[in-house]
Amino acid sequence: MDKQFYTYVLINSLDMMPIYIGKGCNNKKGFDRIYKHFWCIKNRKHYNKYLENKILKIGMQNIIVKKLYAESEQEAFDTEATWIKYVKQLGCSLCNLTEGGNGGWHHTEIAKRKISDSAKHRIFTKETINKMRKWIRTEEYKRKLSTAAKHRHKMTDETKNKIRMIMLGKKRGKYKKKITTKS
Repeated sequence: MDKQFYTYVLINSLDMMPIYIGKGCNNKKGFDRIYKHFWCIKNRKHYNKYLENKILKIGMQNIIVKKLYAESEQEAFDTEATWIKYVKQLGCSLCNLTEGGNGGWHHTEIAKRKISDSAKHRIFTKETINKMRKWIRTEEYKRKLSTAAKHRHKMTDETKNKIRMIMLGKKRGKYKKKITTKS
């Protein structure tokens, strides 16, 4: 089964008003974008807290999902953007963070440059720097780290060997150095 792209609408069944419009796809593993929304909301880990809170308030059982399948991903993006624009013109309050059609939030080049410039010229006072250092290096903090390290589970030689065998030939680290049999 190839990827099937679609545009979907989450509808509040209590008042039949759309609350969110998005683009998704069913891939080879059967993973579904809508399922991810509900899983993240159920576990309180959704990136869009406005949508999360709205669905939790309404109740997941009161959400209707409507899908419109598309021929391509671009067609699904275009449909999403068109629907969002149209529904907002009708006066509906959607939980979408963007106008759609772009696969999520992206900073403009101007915004990226402004963020970069502000970070380059950030100056910390000596007091602020000392506070940051003090938080990390207090004696109590060092004692807690030491205690945690002493009670850490030690791996047996057998476990270490199993991990080494699994990692053989895989790249890791900053320079993507391959792990060889010589250790």
